[in-house]
Amino acid sequence: MDNENTNEGNARGFQELPASSQRSLKQRETETANSFFGSTTDHSTHENTETGAHNNESAEDAIKVLWGTNIAVEDVIALLKQFLHSFTLPGNETPHYIEAFQQIRQTECYVLEVDCMHLLLSASSESLYRQLVFYPQEIVHLMDHVASEVYQNMFPDEAGRAISVRPKNIERTKNMRNLNPEDIDKLVAIKGLVIRATNIIPAMQTAFFRCSICTTTDTAEITKGKIAHPALCPNKECRARHTMEVVHNRCVFSDKQILRLQETPEIIPDGETPHTVAIAVHGDLVDECRPGDRVVVTGIYRAAPVRVSPRERRVRALFATHIDALHVSIATGIQPHTGGETDAPEEEEEAEQMAKTEGLYEKLAASLAPSIWKMEDVKKGLLLQLFGGVEKRFDTHGGMRFRGDINILLAGDPGVSKSQLLLYVHRMAARGMYASGKGSSSVGLTAYITRDPETGQHVLESGALVLSDGGVCCIDEFDKMSQTTRAVLHEAMEQQTISVAKAGIITTLNARASMLASANPVDSKYNPKKTIVENINLPPTLLSRFDIICLLLDTPREDDDRQLAEHIVSLYTEDGHKAAVAPFAHKKMARYIQHAKLLRPKMDREAKEQIGEGYVAMRKEGRFCKTVSATTRQLESIIRLSEAHAKMRLSETVTASDVQEAVRLLKGAILSYATDPTTGKIDMDIISTGRSRANRDQEELLKKAIVSVLEKKKGKPLSFKDLQATLQAPNSFLVSDKLLVDALTELHDEETISMEQRTASVSSIAVRKV
Repeated sequence: MDNENTNEGNARGFQELPASSQRSLKQRETETANSFFGSTTDHSTHENTETGAHNNESAEDAIKVLWGTNIAVEDVIALLKQFLHSFTLPGNETPHYIEAFQQIRQTECYVLEVDCMHLLLSASSESLYRQLVFYPQEIVHLMDHVASEVYQNMFPDEAGRAISVRPKNIERTKNMRNLNPEDIDKLVAIKGLVIRATNIIPAMQTAFFRCSICTTTDTAEITKGKIAHPALCPNKECRARHTMEVVHNRCVFSDKQILRLQETPEIIPDGETPHTVAIAVHGDLVDECRPGDRVVVTGIYRAAPVRVSPRERRVRALFATHIDALHVSIATGIQPHTGGETDAPEEEEEAEQMAKTEGLYEKLAASLAPSIWKMEDVKKGLLLQLFGGVEKRFDTHGGMRFRGDINILLAGDPGVSKSQLLLYVHRMAARGMYASGKGSSSVGLTAYITRDPETGQHVLESGALVLSDGGVCCIDEFDKMSQTTRAVLHEAMEQQTISVAKAGIITTLNARASMLASANPVDSKYNPKKTIVENINLPPTLLSRFDIICLLLDTPREDDDRQLAEHIVSLYTEDGHKAAVAPFAHKKMARYIQHAKLLRPKMDREAKEQIGEGYVAMRKEGRFCKTVSATTRQLESIIRLSEAHAKMRLSETVTASDVQEAVRLLKGAILSYATDPTTGKIDMDIISTGRSRANRDQEELLKKAIVSVLEKKKGKPLSFKDLQATLQAPNSFLVSDKLLVDALTELHDEETISMEQRTASVSSIAVRKV
């Protein structure tokens, strides 16, 4: 066994240490190291059959290292102390980690995050970084010991306080599909999307044993993930075998959670399916992230044997792998809907300087999709969607809640960059999912039931809408969804919840996400002679839940076509980067948006009056033609857009100028999609009911004409074709098959006429007066 361990240590990179490091360990540090790792081993006592260089070394000059590593505990402790006391960032005179210890004292959060790049900045600590990567199990324990000692020396009243060190930001982040056996027991960092998080699991840290014969007790701590069960009773008078039983209520447990991390869509190779890896988090890292978060996990890559069956001790040749997380960094920077997080001081200062930029609104909109030509108002609407409104909860009014997320639908002709706009917003949003309506099912968007591979129990897996909670859910080809899939979106878009009752699991999940969807016309080309409901295969009840519907049409105009052609050609040439230049960089803009989302602006008196005046003015437009030109849903949309515009300015107050811009955007959108093509007037009934007022008036006239014709027949049946011919006779109006069938159906439901239909064809319809 010793030879095997020695060979393993040599294979892992054991090297001779410099002469300056060849000194004996101090007794106190030896005892501390032994408490962590067991006794140290003197490698010089083993014969070196190849060189024989160390045969004559004295015991005093021996290199004391941990077994199987090149870690000299005394040197590592000295380097760590020097690093924590002396490392300073450029432009700062106070040692960085001394300030961190003071912050720990103030916040009482006893976790020290160590940036691994700081170790590489100093030549003296560069070797410490290499040892941390290759032997993280040993180095992290030493870091905990040294950090605790430094903290206790700084604050003597905190004697006995333990500090946990969390290393982060190592030199290279690996793709999870590139993890291989060479990375086992080494420090790795991977990026991914959290798709599942288990409940909190109690993990045993210290086991308490009691002899079933003499009741002698003993304890054993966890070592490298395992607890050694005593084979003999420690009582010298007893010494019985296999009598030590675990007393669970005397054991010490810590929190544990298993995460399932999946590759993000942008790093998946073409034609490949996403890989997943299990992440084990402990202690304060539990519930640090949730499904839907994009995270960077730094941890130790582990491999564990798998038993053939739970009743056998034999193990399989293939090992199960996972990562023991040491640090979890969330890409969003904030946790939405919790309201207790703040940005770093440097990010806050950057956002404040950016907010002072002249023409900020236009520059932010131009930075959203710089490669897409024009569409200024569409980009401004998408920009306000990213900022979002303010969610409101009123506990004193029966627990009423008003959503702050903004829903937008992009509809229009093919080839007008609808999908590209969706991709830009998806990349800009710190949290969210991208899906296609044709390839999505109802359970894929909401939640589905699966079996846990370890416990065999039914568990609930989150869908795209739940994973987008607190972000933006982008759905392309929205009109291609099945009727069953659309049905689940009504609750998600208005109440922002998803109710699940499957396999004995009854719950309500949060889906507090903004919805950004795109849809194409039924006939591939938008017909301006038809309403938007007739052009797009979507029910009115779903269309009315969108705050803004942007109608993008491909209208031929010579000047615009020439400029568009020049813009697209420039993207394909060497000047493409100049044509698609953005006023603000992508990452800088994303940080600004996330900082602004923390604000909760309040309305001043002028803004409240302006909202009322704007809503009344929109309602007046339909008063003369007896149509509804705005509803209360448009009023709520004005409020949400105004709050988003105030957030964009980093303002704590919603002013009249914010309301004016919200009303302008909403009026422009309504004018394009809610105009009745037959009258040219705005009619919101098109979105609410699917039919305009003019259409309903025409149908009422048709119903009266049908009753008049049938009364002349005195109860005799009349075929559909004869009825249509009679109605289209001279001095009568023209009527389509669909309009006539709708009128006949309503009269039949009202029991005014009797209608019979032998086949699915309308020609088989026969009607008579009741």
